[in-house]
Amino acid sequence: MRAPHSPEGPHRHARHGGWPRRRPLAACLAAAVASVLALASMLQGTQAGTGHQFTVNVRGAARSYSLDVPPGATRPMPLAVAMHGWLGTGGQMARMSGLSEEAARSGVAVAYPDGNWRSWGVSPADGQEDAAFIEALVRDVSSRFPVDARRVYLIGFSNGGFMAQMVACTGRLGIAGIAVVASNLSEAAAATCKAPAGVAFLLIHGTDDPVVPYGGGPSFRGMMLSVPATVAFWASANRCYGPAVSSEQPSRDPDVRVFRSRLAGCAGGSEVEEWLLAGAGHDWPGGNVGFPSMIVGRRSGAVDAAPLILRFLLRGADNSRGDPAARRRPARERT
Repeated sequence: MRAPHSPEGPHRHARHGGWPRRRPLAACLAAAVASVLALASMLQGTQAGTGHQFTVNVRGAARSYSLDVPPGATRPMPLAVAMHGWLGTGGQMARMSGLSEEAARSGVAVAYPDGNWRSWGVSPADGQEDAAFIEALVRDVSSRFPVDARRVYLIGFSNGGFMAQMVACTGRLGIAGIAVVASNLSEAAAATCKAPAGVAFLLIHGTDDPVVPYGGGPSFRGMMLSVPATVAFWASANRCYGPAVSSEQPSRDPDVRVFRSRLAGCAGGSEVEEWLLAGAGHDWPGGNVGFPSMIVGRRSGAVDAAPLILRFLLRGADNSRGDPAARRRPARERT
């Protein structure tokens, strides 16, 4: 699942073995402090969300989320749960991503949960309460609006993408697909993952991301897999076979090349896709909220992530990926 190699291709910035060059400790600490201060300042005062506001009780704690429902929805509709990045909120995720506007045109409801202390767990060790919250959220939305249980999707940016994958790895929600931006998979989540086969997976990542590096490595939340290892993990979990079909895609940014790799021969009709933005940083491509380039690297609108994600997830809306039995099959039966 790698993009074609070329002197200017997406791997030109990685050292041998795919690991990025390390920065001096003082520079890393300075960048971390600057990130906290800048992001906290930018996100100050954001509200829980833009649509319906709801609260659910999870293990004795009140957890909040907002929900945008397509106007006039009466038939069972797909539900996407979109999780914000570190120090974000549900409302900030809605404004940054533009998902609600795209989803309304496709008849999809989008829920935006708020993480505890504007953060999410990334592994079974620190994410159990958050996973229980997402499960309770899906049940709560389903009790209020008509939701197609076969078409529940998880979307995440950065820390929210770690959480989306961790929730899928619990194997308890029957997730139909996952789409993450600027996010790898934690080694701890991968080691204990119980996600059934047939969960479509999409990853969009900038090769020059200084916050969640392409090559993975240590973070304050533990070790993270590299982008290639994350994609390979989901390809294996979905029992994909055959070579990846790789191609360069049109870019709306003349300084950022876009590479797409796709595996379509996977369990339950699922697919695994990787979109690499060569030279782009830690960003939601085409998003409406930008962070300083000194923190996140190059911001790019090379692609528009919101419609790309929804098109990918909804390719299974005609049940071409819809093999619920495969998605419920225990992980030990996938070998």
